[in-house]
Amino acid sequence: MPAELEARDDRVVKRLGYVPALDGVRAVAILSVIGFHAIRFPFGGELGVDVFFVLSGFLITTLLLNEHGDEGRLSLRAFYRRRALRLLPALFTMLAVYLAVAGMLYAAGRWNTQHAFAALRAAGAGSFYIANLASAYSDTLTGDLNHLWSLATEEQFYLVLPLVLIICPRLRLGPRRLMLLLFAVLAFVLAHRAQLVLSGSYTAGRHAFYGPDCRADGLIVGCIAGVAYTHGLTRLMRRAAAVAPLLVCLILAFGAPFAPRMLFVLPLLNLAVAAVLVNIAERPDAHPHLRRRPVVYLGRISYGLYLWHPLTIAAFGPVGALVALPVAAASYRIVEQPFLRRRHRPERVQAIALPAAAR
Repeated sequence: MPAELEARDDRVVKRLGYVPALDGVRAVAILSVIGFHAIRFPFGGELGVDVFFVLSGFLITTLLLNEHGDEGRLSLRAFYRRRALRLLPALFTMLAVYLAVAGMLYAAGRWNTQHAFAALRAAGAGSFYIANLASAYSDTLTGDLNHLWSLATEEQFYLVLPLVLIICPRLRLGPRRLMLLLFAVLAFVLAHRAQLVLSGSYTAGRHAFYGPDCRADGLIVGCIAGVAYTHGLTRLMRRAAAVAPLLVCLILAFGAPFAPRMLFVLPLLNLAVAAVLVNIAERPDAHPHLRRRPVVYLGRISYGLYLWHPLTIAAFGPVGALVALPVAAASYRIVEQPFLRRRHRPERVQAIALPAAAR
């Protein structure tokens, strides 16, 4: 590759500000998940978690690459501080309420000691972001808080991603080579998951569904889309954008049995979502249905909805899906927003400078 082309590719050519339609994508994902958990419809609704994975990988990668382009450096402390302020307050609030209710049920004699200890184990796995590991190797450790596996998968991934983005420029890996590296890791994850699924055993199936080594593919695809977007390498994704939204809707609506879903449907869904996200980022005014105020608001409170809806459904049945709405709105207003505002306060941090090739 000519040196001048490689230098051009190393520059961050696109930056991503706030795009309301991306909150609309969050709304589609959370409604799919809640609908599946409440009434088992849409049939592929549980795959909404993978929509979150791709979106999260895309946004975090774009944010970090934009920071590279603007500052020529990356502050790990600032990155993890932002993640903590975004995630921990709402999570710990939900866990505190869960444990308080569990204590009352135990005191009232409605839960036995075994059930109470199970609640403590589940809360511990959730608070330390290891619920995915617990679920991958046991069906008894996470219980009522089993849904926290996806949060653990994301945060474990983000322990690694910033380090990769720091190391690659030092190894003179430009965006194209970084994308090839990510594709290679993606191929390994897909092959590893296929081997487990095709083994046919129950234990291997749980590992394939929950294990971070098997479910990182959505996050990796999001990272690839983020690198492609920030460096203007989106030609193939733009070509797929015409059919990608329909494909995403069909997969979420109809789903698939376990083996086909894990082997074929998930990779297809992840790639389609990536094409949708790039199209939204490049044409933010072209998706009015995703920019409507109620849809955008659902996307903004989607984190609280994800945290609370399994508990409200367990307490109230399918109508608990509706109960989760005011609970999540209160969480967003009272718990999340005060900490979200603190994310953008300037702070003195030790940043890691990047070589000139990454600037």
